[in-house]
Amino acid sequence: NSQKQKKGLMQQLLTGKKRFAGFEGEWEDTKLDDLFSFKRGKGLSKDELFSTGKYKCVLYGELYTKYDEVIKTVISRTNATESVKSIFGDILIPSSTTTTGIDLAKAVAILEDDVFLVGDINILRRKNSSLCSVFMAYLLTHIKKYEIAAYAQGITIIHLYGSDIKKIRVSIPSLPEQQKIAAILTTADQ
Repeated sequence: NSQKQKKGLMQQLLTGKKRFAGFEGEWEDTKLDDLFSFKRGKGLSKDELFSTGKYKCVLYGELYTKYDEVIKTVISRTNATESVKSIFGDILIPSSTTTTGIDLAKAVAILEDDVFLVGDINILRRKNSSLCSVFMAYLLTHIKKYEIAAYAQGITIIHLYGSDIKKIRVSIPSLPEQQKIAAILTTADQ
């Protein structure tokens, strides 16, 4: 029942059907390409992972299995020194799977700098600070899920390319309203 209520709440808040007092005006319709630059994670072999490693890292497979819309605690570590590092507010979307395209339609916000982003990860890096990454992770995961999945391609291994998903259009409110929605949904998760 709680899950259904949360899903209904997300549908209302993330589409602008329900607004909080004090927020009005049209939401901006734009492409992801206008909001983000697109990067890719870098490979790392499993034998480079250590529970006591010096550096934090996020593995692309963990985006499916370990993290929800926001990475609260990074769980993996490495001693490798070469990789793509996160910037606070990056959105991470897995870019390959052996299951179905719908599994790739999961966006995760990382709110920490200098975490190694390992493997087949699409990294959406904000072009400006008037964008709440937590809001965007919820929006992409729950409202744009099927649209993202439609860009997945392949037979044995399914791929999702940044060059395709950058075409997706989203409607977003002002930064204060994005932050309010993100705070309410984070509270609902808790």
